[in-house]
Amino acid sequence: MGCQNSGSPGSCFKVRSGYEAVWVLTMFDLPVKTKTERHRYALWRRNLLREGFSRMQYSVYAQHFDSQEASDAVCERLLRLVPPAGEVRFMRVTERQIEKMIVRVGRKHRRPERPRSQLAFF
Repeated sequence: MGCQNSGSPGSCFKVRSGYEAVWVLTMFDLPVKTKTERHRYALWRRNLLREGFSRMQYSVYAQHFDSQEASDAVCERLLRLVPPAGEVRFMRVTERQIEKMIVRVGRKHRRPERPRSQLAFF
């Protein structure tokens, strides 16, 4: 990771490494048989969306972070909100690993998700 001068004295921006940036994937199987279970499922999904996660597939959501440390606070908040029944998993993968993902929709190839454009000023 390096720092490049943007032209004005004392200002620079950080260039992210594809190995420092991480994606957090959450995968979940939650029961939805009763009204209460459906409500808990909807609440869990809403919390993921509020935290900035996007749906990759049914029950698989992802969010990009500039570093593992940046993802920690969000994961800790979400872990406190996990419904009492069902299974929830969090997995961190590097940006480089996501770029190597093979995605097929039917028989058509699709590019993997890309992070939102972000520039960190220091």
